[in-house]
Amino acid sequence: MNENNLNNTNSVRNDNIERNSIFVLASVLKQAKDVRMYEKIGKSLIKKYKNATFHFVGQANAEDKYNTENTEKICFHSLFNFNRIALKRFFTFFTFFSFLFKIKPNILIIGTFELLLPSVFYKIFSFIFLRKKLKLIYDIQENYTANILYTNVFLPILREMIAIYVGFVEFISMFFIDICFLAEHCYEQEFAFFGKKYEILPNFILREDIERNFVENNSEKTVNLLFLGTISQEYGLQKMLTYFDNITKKQNQKQPKSKIKLSILGHCPLETDFLTIKKLSKTNHLIEAQISQKPIPYTQIKEKMKAATQRNTFVVMPYVINKSYEKRIPTKFYECLAYDLPMIIEYNRHWVVFFEQMQKLIPTHKINVFFINFNYKSTYFEHQILTKNLNQNKENKHLIQNLPIFWDICEDKLNKIDF
Repeated sequence: MNENNLNNTNSVRNDNIERNSIFVLASVLKQAKDVRMYEKIGKSLIKKYKNATFHFVGQANAEDKYNTENTEKICFHSLFNFNRIALKRFFTFFTFFSFLFKIKPNILIIGTFELLLPSVFYKIFSFIFLRKKLKLIYDIQENYTANILYTNVFLPILREMIAIYVGFVEFISMFFIDICFLAEHCYEQEFAFFGKKYEILPNFILREDIERNFVENNSEKTVNLLFLGTISQEYGLQKMLTYFDNITKKQNQKQPKSKIKLSILGHCPLETDFLTIKKLSKTNHLIEAQISQKPIPYTQIKEKMKAATQRNTFVVMPYVINKSYEKRIPTKFYECLAYDLPMIIEYNRHWVVFFEQMQKLIPTHKINVFFINFNYKSTYFEHQILTKNLNQNKENKHLIQNLPIFWDICEDKLNKIDF
């Protein structure tokens, strides 16, 4: 057989393998059209495996229509419909295992520890009874053990017990996982027991999401603060509200004709937080709230950030710093860098180093990032000082495109992995 015939035979064989490939990408608390699982990892694989079938699994969306846009090759499933702390989560194993038994995938990517056990059981079942090998990929988006130990989601008496269970599940699953995707560089050390079978895929931003023709309008007197993403105490909700109350009072004393407004946009899972924000937005005309107890489409976040580039807007990130979070790089850092939005961030030495490294890559363009301690009552938002920095070196904004913060870097890594 000559070389051309051999290549043609291999090409046909690869096409047949690809046509028979069934991908399932699943998470528990994220929507089926999650920005990481679908927009980033999913679409990258769809481009590579044009003839394969893809199933995206997640929570019911705030807008159900986003989960019903199914085609022959790409399907979305709102398999889970519960809050972060709900009894229904105990039935995740059976719900997901039944789904896998129905779909019979041969490539499975999961983004939540709760899906590990049903995935491992299905992998064993598939090999023994279906004579079918399943490639299992664990997309590690969070260190769940650290989250449980160092946040206030669970009662103190339960934290250690739950953390031990989660760590045990992840350790046992290690023997069945083919490869891990790590969303953070620090996870190399934190998940060292997974060995070397990993690829680092940070939550970089999609390059096509960035609109470059921004129209700047810094002449308005109103300063806008934007608090978006996951709206919860762990992400600094109370610190944000206290800070806003403090600076508006001081602003009225020093410059009563100028105004500071707060916009809150995102997924607010806890009902108590949800009701608090809704009540505040009704009684305080300076607070605007667009929140939902269900995950919201990423398009809303993206449009809000695009709109923010045309106003005096500062993205505020008053994170509660603890051992589970201090070394992570929040996705909003990449997004704000890409949109060239000024940031006000809770001080953390790891994040200071990160932005110093970014600044060294584009020395002729100033990155507007301001670190403060939100817990200090004396902290005052000097908006006149901050707005002075916003317009520096506008002609060099194109340099931002050279920063290593865009998803095409991760897509290149995915293209080199043999699924």
